[in-house]
Amino acid sequence: MHGKYVTKALIIGSAAIILILLVSYGLQFGVLAGVGKEPSLVFTAIDPTAGVTGGVAFALFLLVGNFMNFFMEEGLFRGVMLRHFRVTLSFWKANFLQAAFLGIWHLNWPIKQFLTGQLDVGGLASQSIIVLIATGIVGFAMGYLYLKTGNLWGPWIMHTINNSVRNMVHM
Repeated sequence: MHGKYVTKALIIGSAAIILILLVSYGLQFGVLAGVGKEPSLVFTAIDPTAGVTGGVAFALFLLVGNFMNFFMEEGLFRGVMLRHFRVTLSFWKANFLQAAFLGIWHLNWPIKQFLTGQLDVGGLASQSIIVLIATGIVGFAMGYLYLKTGNLWGPWIMHTINNSVRNMVHM
């Protein structure tokens, strides 16, 4: 998390995730409107993985938690793992490997939903595949951003904005 190229990294990370979020929310809005539903955006604090909602205090709790959590995740997956794997692997193989570990790291959510009775075995399998693929793709993109910017600020801001928006903006 050095200061070299920090502005460039923050701009690239912010712009990339804002564009991705605008496109994904736009597509979701279009699909819902296309099937005759009346989509609307709702701004409220929700932790979708835990199923918990709340007011302003909860929103602040989520934002502070996101802020701190992503220092840890970016530090571990891009800062430690990716750099360590690069000692013996090409960038692309090392990046794929750290992204796969990030996907595995996030399997705790479908497993928790299965153990609490929110998912059956089929739901566990499908949710696990979705989590592995989606999180793996995002982890791969953040690894590439780390490579291109030379620091963790880009992936960190990308991760923070993405999850904070997912906690606050719902359709």
